[in-house]
Amino acid sequence: MLGKDEVLPHTEPLHPLIYDALQRAINDYYTRIEPCFSNPYKRMRAGTISNLANEFLSDSCANDPRFHTEFKYERVLVYVGDTGICLRLKKLTPSPELRSRNIPTQQSLQFEQQQGEQMYFPFCAPPTNLTAGYVLDELTGEFDVYLTCPGANGNAWDYQIEGRVALSIVQAPTMRKKSEEGWKRRDEDRDADVGKKQSGGNKE
Repeated sequence: MLGKDEVLPHTEPLHPLIYDALQRAINDYYTRIEPCFSNPYKRMRAGTISNLANEFLSDSCANDPRFHTEFKYERVLVYVGDTGICLRLKKLTPSPELRSRNIPTQQSLQFEQQQGEQMYFPFCAPPTNLTAGYVLDELTGEFDVYLTCPGANGNAWDYQIEGRVALSIVQAPTMRKKSEEGWKRRDEDRDADVGKKQSGGNKE
């Protein structure tokens, strides 16, 4: 397993791609998806943002020969050349813990214990599994992005991606207010339609 100083020179070209994927995913979620739900579950929110970010990151890496991506267990894994570095995207618990919010499965436990995910070719180095994760303030839409190296008993190290300050991508409370107003209008329209049908039925 590589240390932070050994990893960062190899992952630095990925940092803006990771941030861009997360920015687009969070913005898409709050502007296009959450307004369709009156009371979205937190797990649904995290899962949807992660799925979008995985798709965006995969697209960004598709034409870059430095990276290889594959979908596994409904997540994209990014392999960095022959360095042994394997990276996934996840939502993280707040600092200082910065642990991925996983439902513990055999695959997630293997990944966090630095096992099981790396493609073992003769020319590949031993695996270094990394989590590119985000910590989202769900009230403001602001987020921070970190690179972490997980281990069985906590992260071996973590790194806040250079130049990334929590940015207000969208104002989530405003989006939720619009969502509630939209659902209220839909309920009123539905009740009005039901009332018209009932009135028509009574006249017959």
